[in-house]
Amino acid sequence: MKKLLISCLTFILCWFIVTASMAQTQELPQPKTAKVVSQSTDKDMQSKPLGIPALEAVMTDTPDYVKINKALVVAQKTLNDAKTTREQMNAYVRSFTNLQDYLAKAKAVAQDNLNGIQTRLDALGVVPADGSEPADIAAKRQEFKVQADALKSKIADADLILTNIDELNKIILNRRNQELLDNILVKQSSIFEPKAFFKSMGSFMAFLYDIVKSPVAWYIQLSPDKRQNVREHVAYAVLAVVLSLLAAVFLSFLIKRKCGYRLVDDTPSYGKRVITAVCELIATGLIPAAMIGAFLIWFKNNEIMNNGNFGIFITYICYYLLGIFLLRAIIKVVFTPNNPKWRLIEVCDAWAKSLYKALLFSIIAISIFSFFSRVAIQTRYAADVIYALKLLAGAVKAVCIVIIARTALYDNKSLSDEDLQNEANFTSMSFSSKTSIVLSFAAVVAFVPSLFGYIVLSEFILDRMIASFILIGALYIMNRIIRVIFHAILLLRFWRRTMRISPKTLVKTEFWFTFFLNPLMVVFTAIVLLGLWGVSVDILLNNTKRFLTGFNIGGVHVSITSIVMGIVAFFVSMMVFKMIRNSLQTGALSKIDMDDGVRSSLGSGIGFLGIIVSFLFSIAVMGGSLSSIAIVAGALSFGIGLGMQQIVSNFVSGIILLFERPLKVGDLVNIAGQEGIVKQINIRSTELETATRSVVIIPNATVLGGTLINLTHNSRTTKITIPVSITPDNDIQKVQAVLTGIAIQDKRILSTPVPYVAINNVTGGGIDLEWGCYTSDVGKRMRIMNDLKGAMLEAFIKESIKLK
Repeated sequence: MKKLLISCLTFILCWFIVTASMAQTQELPQPKTAKVVSQSTDKDMQSKPLGIPALEAVMTDTPDYVKINKALVVAQKTLNDAKTTREQMNAYVRSFTNLQDYLAKAKAVAQDNLNGIQTRLDALGVVPADGSEPADIAAKRQEFKVQADALKSKIADADLILTNIDELNKIILNRRNQELLDNILVKQSSIFEPKAFFKSMGSFMAFLYDIVKSPVAWYIQLSPDKRQNVREHVAYAVLAVVLSLLAAVFLSFLIKRKCGYRLVDDTPSYGKRVITAVCELIATGLIPAAMIGAFLIWFKNNEIMNNGNFGIFITYICYYLLGIFLLRAIIKVVFTPNNPKWRLIEVCDAWAKSLYKALLFSIIAISIFSFFSRVAIQTRYAADVIYALKLLAGAVKAVCIVIIARTALYDNKSLSDEDLQNEANFTSMSFSSKTSIVLSFAAVVAFVPSLFGYIVLSEFILDRMIASFILIGALYIMNRIIRVIFHAILLLRFWRRTMRISPKTLVKTEFWFTFFLNPLMVVFTAIVLLGLWGVSVDILLNNTKRFLTGFNIGGVHVSITSIVMGIVAFFVSMMVFKMIRNSLQTGALSKIDMDDGVRSSLGSGIGFLGIIVSFLFSIAVMGGSLSSIAIVAGALSFGIGLGMQQIVSNFVSGIILLFERPLKVGDLVNIAGQEGIVKQINIRSTELETATRSVVIIPNATVLGGTLINLTHNSRTTKITIPVSITPDNDIQKVQAVLTGIAIQDKRILSTPVPYVAINNVTGGGIDLEWGCYTSDVGKRMRIMNDLKGAMLEAFIKESIKLK
């Protein structure tokens, strides 16, 4: 995948040149055999409505559906006319989009009014079966029904017009597709027609000869005074160029020496590599480009020099030289073939050198033929010359795509020696190798139509292929940059110190940001690619917008956009309440003298409140209302009640625990046979931490529905009981004194109540004792018990006390 990414980046370097060559498609003179779409005259353009005035005029405060329908009839006649231009169709698409938005708003207003009238009708109640309804109420009911019928009619008219607009958009879509096919399927002379082909080649050679002799032709056509002026100033111009060249070389050398690449033992930091790469870019790219740009400005402002074909020739030489220097500098600082330790991307040396050479060759080759094509078009040479240039340019583009795809993606290391000897089949290759073969094959197939005379079709496919990979690479880089910037923002201390957001939450935030960013970038890339390949993106976006805008069901406005915004509003509101809760528990509010249990209960209450408020807020953002919620809840209450009965029970139990407080955070409890310390009381369950450091999650309904033993309900003091069994020959008083002394010496044991040793049972085999004491450190109860047992064993060995 790394190689696939870098190959996409490399195509970006050819963008300016490809853009220039793509622009030539519309400027290519059509041969006699080409089908030319007739254009409207100026008179026709003035008499034919452009669509915008006619449609915009009917968008008044109160929609007049009769005028709108008449305007749409005129628009349909115009669109069905073969003389309608692309500019007119684009104007109609914009007008249709505005009209659809206008009708959607008018329809929404009518729907709101209809809902209000329906509410009034419902308030009047059901019509009595015996017809005994009072006259004034019957009159009101009839008035409301008439208003409701009128609004329903307006809504139906709006829906009908929206359907008509969809049909008109389909007409525009079909016209655009047909126009695109007519433009790219123009057939010209085929290479298999020797007479036409050799004629084109001959015209091409004559074109090259004209370019070579253009300086002489330019000088000859000058007047004697202008020739004298040129002879007097040519030495100064040459001297200025030489001096500026020397200055540029010296400045580049100085920058490279002070800030450029140099031999180092260790790999420099990435920041230092970036700074050095920028300095190298200035030295090897921007300074030569600035020198060429200065010469170009002087040349364009010189009326004597900038004249005729020679002026066009020099101008475009400067343009393409400027692009070559810049692109060469960019690929050099990216791949740094001779300085691997300063390389900005982690690739092997051999691959970086080969790819750099392939890119540089492609840039120069495409620039040469793009330059000749541009000069031929600007100097208005015959179509035969441009045909030959287009054919050669297409071959060069296809070859460059194959070379770059082979160099950047084909991976011989992924194949075994046996596969290489047997010309490994396609399925055994790596993904990058498969991509290389597919791209190479597609480039060759795209060039083939030009051999049969379909130059424009071949150029269209090749240029769009290169532009598509440039776009994918550029948007992938943009995606990475956005993620890096967002990651850097999350690393700011503000989030942890001021907002009290935990690192775990920040990691989750970054994950969800990336989760939503990637689909958005994919959708955006797909839309731009569709537009690049000739799809009517404006109509597509308009239809998508209408789908996302949504529709009304009863009093609730349902749309994808509002649903997404409601979900975002819910989580944002929950995050705000969570920050308030964290601030209460661990932030500035934690310094207030407040019991930990009270603070925990207050935090849980804020969490409960946050869920309710966030839910209502999200419903409001979605465009709903409390009455709509009640209607939906009533319709779904039975099914939801059966499925969520236990959840609701736990939720209500959590609220009871919050206010009744039979247990709180830090209590030592025994619930359903599970003993542990309460760590958290959540909205649905309670978390206990046992002596083994494991967490037991108990539903709140179980906490309230069963027996709850809270060992620290009234106080933090808890009793530690250790059973001890000794043989009958031991001195009981001595044993009691030893055990009591051990307990008293432990600072964690309370002196009041005093530790004790009681006799539980006496048998022939031994004596069973109960050793008891009290501690206020509930959290270390098991550790204290373990320490006491250890001390007891040591003391018994020392005092020769025998255990049973």
